[in-house]
Amino acid sequence: MKLVALTVPYVAVLIGVHVLKSGWAAILLYHAGMLAFLFALGGLGFCGRGWGARAFALLVVPCLLGGPALFVLVPIVVPSLDLAAALDSLGLRGASWLVFMVYYTIVNPWLEEGYWRGALGSSSSSITASDVFFGGYHVLVLAYFIPWYLGLLVAALLMGVAWVWRKVATRCGGLLIPALTHLAADASVILAVHALARWR
Repeated sequence: MKLVALTVPYVAVLIGVHVLKSGWAAILLYHAGMLAFLFALGGLGFCGRGWGARAFALLVVPCLLGGPALFVLVPIVVPSLDLAAALDSLGLRGASWLVFMVYYTIVNPWLEEGYWRGALGSSSSSITASDVFFGGYHVLVLAYFIPWYLGLLVAALLMGVAWVWRKVATRCGGLLIPALTHLAADASVILAVHALARWR
C-alpha cells in the first residue's frame, strides 16, 4: 500500500495540471488522495506533537527565505517566463487565485507532513523513498513553468529538505516543527509567485 501511496501526487499532478489544465483539480486530487491513504495508514494526528525552540529557529529562517530567493532568481534564470499567463492557463486568476493561495498555505503543509513524514515516514538516517518521491513530484509541477533540468535541481534540493524535516520529526518526537516550517516555506513561496505574476 505504501508503494502505491508514493505515486499519489504524480497521478494528481499529471491529471490536474497536464491533462485538465487546472490548478484546483491538481491540488484537490492530491489532497483527496493523501487523505484517503492517511485514513488507511495513520499519521495526521502526529502533526500536533514534537516541539523544540532551537530546532524551530534553525529551520524557520531558511524556510522563509525560499520566497525571496525565488523572487530574485526566477527573472534571472528563466527571463522568458510569463508566470501570470501560466497561472491563468491553469484557471488561477482573480479571486480563484487568492483563495488558492490561502488554501495552499494553510492546508497543504499539514497534509504533506502527515503524509510524507508521518504515514510514509521513517527513522532511517539515510535518504528514503519518501524523501525521493516527495522531491520528485515537484518536477511534474515545475515542468509546466520552467525547463525540466531546473525542475530536477529544485527536486534535489527538496529531497534534502524532506530528509531534514524527517530527521527533525524523529528527534523532536512529532511533526509540529516540520509542519510549521513547511507552512512558512509555502507561504513565502506562494507570496513570491504572486508578486512575480503581478509585478513582473
